[in-house]
Amino acid sequence: MPDKLIANKVVEQMLLNDHFSKHMGMELLKVKDGYSKIKMVVTKQMLNAFGIAHGGATFSLADSAFAYACNFDGKVTVALDLSVSYPKAAKENDVLIAEAKQINTKHTKNIKKIIPAGEDA
Repeated sequence: MPDKLIANKVVEQMLLNDHFSKHMGMELLKVKDGYSKIKMVVTKQMLNAFGIAHGGATFSLADSAFAYACNFDGKVTVALDLSVSYPKAAKENDVLIAEAKQINTKHTKNIKKIIPAGEDA
């Protein structure tokens, strides 16, 4: 487990400097060693031509959850590969929650699941 002071500083810096997540209205709900939970409300600007959330908005939520879970220890980590499934379309004003959990820290950091889901999920 990372030093708590270092971890808190990392999270503070990420919150200050993650301009894209701020722009998308993402809110950090919980972060701890190898885990994060964030939420985002789907706005009109995030809708595609069919009136549902653009896949890029949902993907961005998952990517940000990954970033908070994997960078908690202060070692800069970026995604090499990330895939997202879209089992249900999100609509305007839906609240999406993404949880990311790190499962391997030896040589690489793998995320077991990132679950963008409605607030009631």
